[in-house]
Amino acid sequence: MINLSLALLTFAAISTAAIFAAILDRSSRLAGTSNRFETQPPRSEWGNERVHAPAHYASARGLAIAARLVRSRTIVSDVSDPLRRSSRTLSLFATATALSIVPFGATWGGEEGGQALVAVNLEYGLGVLVFLVLISGLAQAATGLAERSLWARLGALRIAGQSLIGVALLLLVFAPLVLATTSLRPHDIVLAQQGTFAPFEFLGDQFFGLNSMGLNRFRLPNWFLLRQPLTAILIIPTLGILLQRYSVFDTMNNTAGMSGLGLDSDPSDLYWMGIEARLSSVLAVALFVAFFLGAGSIPYFDPSILMGKIEPILGEGFPAALLLLAEAGVFVAKMLFVLYWASILRRSTGRARTDQSLETMTRRLIPLAWANLLLASALSLLSAPSGGLL
Repeated sequence: MINLSLALLTFAAISTAAIFAAILDRSSRLAGTSNRFETQPPRSEWGNERVHAPAHYASARGLAIAARLVRSRTIVSDVSDPLRRSSRTLSLFATATALSIVPFGATWGGEEGGQALVAVNLEYGLGVLVFLVLISGLAQAATGLAERSLWARLGALRIAGQSLIGVALLLLVFAPLVLATTSLRPHDIVLAQQGTFAPFEFLGDQFFGLNSMGLNRFRLPNWFLLRQPLTAILIIPTLGILLQRYSVFDTMNNTAGMSGLGLDSDPSDLYWMGIEARLSSVLAVALFVAFFLGAGSIPYFDPSILMGKIEPILGEGFPAALLLLAEAGVFVAKMLFVLYWASILRRSTGRARTDQSLETMTRRLIPLAWANLLLASALSLLSAPSGGLL
């Protein structure tokens, strides 16, 4: 029963984030046009109310999407429909499977050694995540190879190059997290971020003969965003380059030219392309929240203390279920917060060319990731019980 509940909560969290990403997409597409006189809806003949177009209502847009999906498909010569459908299905399946591996909370009831709050708990889940991200990117590239268009082939080449180099960069960025937790299980990374830590604990009461004025008692959430800020900074462009899906109608980057895939797609193909792009964005945000913002943990809140007071009154199951819903809600709130700021960052920075993205990854991000890994290794050796001696 608990496994089914975890699966349903994971699906609900992903669906909520995908819907919010669609809302951000629509708002960014209509940004700057709300105050134009020519785009204002006309007034009704009776009264002073505005008569909105059918596209203003979500129910009408949903009916239009359903009508486009059931309409007869456009037949284009020299396009392999089986390859395009199978590659898009594989990409969607890989992205959805990767989302099921990302944990959204700590343990059932906040107990040590309790059941992990993740739909699929794998011992080597971090390696599986990287593999699924690679499969998703290569499947997206195969979708472009299904078309004979030169622009689609160039788009497929761009996605394949970014996927291969981006996965190598992702491994380097994830390495300090593995070094800090000594585990490849994503749930162990979430568990390592529970509680708080004292960043100035090394000062003690006296530091070089000076009073530290109680700075050693100052505590912060035990998130890797605060414990490894350089790793958190590196993961943002890495996930942005690796999991950002572009299409002809890429409104999030204000481009509407022939930029790659989907030149011969009909409305149903464009619909699934949009679903894939939003799920990839949700996967990037979920990875950042789970690995750097403590997933569904609440800062400065110890669930074991509250559970110890409530369990004698209400039993074990009901408080644990409430805590499960609370952690899922906090995880969704964090994802929506990161999605909002990611959309603003994406619109303000624009889109880099393929050569610029590859140069950024090979000449800047990969050397920084290596330096960050060496720094994390040195710090782990210094904090070892042997005093840092090899």
